[in-house]
Amino acid sequence: FAAGEQQAIFTITRASVPVPPVSSLVLARHVPERYDDFAFENDRVAYRIYGPGLETDVAGRSRMIGSGIDVWTKRVSYLVVDRWYLRGHDAYHKDNGEGLDFYSTGTTRGVGGTGVWDGQRLRVSNNWRAARVIANGPIRAIFELTYGAWDAGKGATVAEVKRFTMDAGHNLHRIDGTYSLRGAATVDVAIGLGKMKDKGHELSSLVHNDPTAGIVSRWTKHATDVDGELGTAVVRASGFAGVLEDDANQLGLVPVRDGETVTYYFGAGWSRSGRFADAATWQTYVTEFAARLKSPLLVTVTSAN
Repeated sequence: FAAGEQQAIFTITRASVPVPPVSSLVLARHVPERYDDFAFENDRVAYRIYGPGLETDVAGRSRMIGSGIDVWTKRVSYLVVDRWYLRGHDAYHKDNGEGLDFYSTGTTRGVGGTGVWDGQRLRVSNNWRAARVIANGPIRAIFELTYGAWDAGKGATVAEVKRFTMDAGHNLHRIDGTYSLRGAATVDVAIGLGKMKDKGHELSSLVHNDPTAGIVSRWTKHATDVDGELGTAVVRASGFAGVLEDDANQLGLVPVRDGETVTYYFGAGWSRSGRFADAATWQTYVTEFAARLKSPLLVTVTSAN
């Protein structure tokens, strides 16, 4: 749309012959061969979330309890997740021209993971317990992860079902989190961005918080030139009730009642992807995305007949 333009009309013609299949630009799948990771990607970026297998002794030194969202950076538009898993854990930490995994999620919220802020500290769930893929391409992936009830403090427990929607061509992706509360009328759900550290020291980051605009964002210079710089963000159309931080995370707060669904967007942009040269470029992308959420397009479809 041009500046000030309020209406645009398009004519869509019915195809007279069958449309051939197109290569998928998205992927979402359970990865049982890697301790129940759940991995998903589009043509711009990839992510994974730790599953139940990673909590067991079978995982050995890799054992991890953490419900944050990990990011894998990409420099190519084709799908890489399956090939990277075949390369093995040590191999995908090196850039072979396609990108790499250098982001260290650990027990932080990573890129858009959630927890409950009890007024003094963050309380988080264990790894996901059930996964369900709803749609898997070619331009949209939808899946759900179910998290078992966890202690939210003050005698309350919380359980969550996260529905993810990832579209091709975007660096920010949708989550609809539905919460079940017991023992409390409301809790403060905290949507987080992990603070990255190297040898115990926090990496240098430019932070942008605007609760009214619904933006919590970071741009972090990572340890090596290969890693480059990484922007992470969470965005909500209806804003945040407040923003705070603990030692590991930057957090946007949303009060939630039993049965309520919280919608937000999360994602990352890498300096070596060719799309985000610096912090200003990332912030412009996030700010414009947030503005579009507050002024959504209304689409009406009518028949030409």
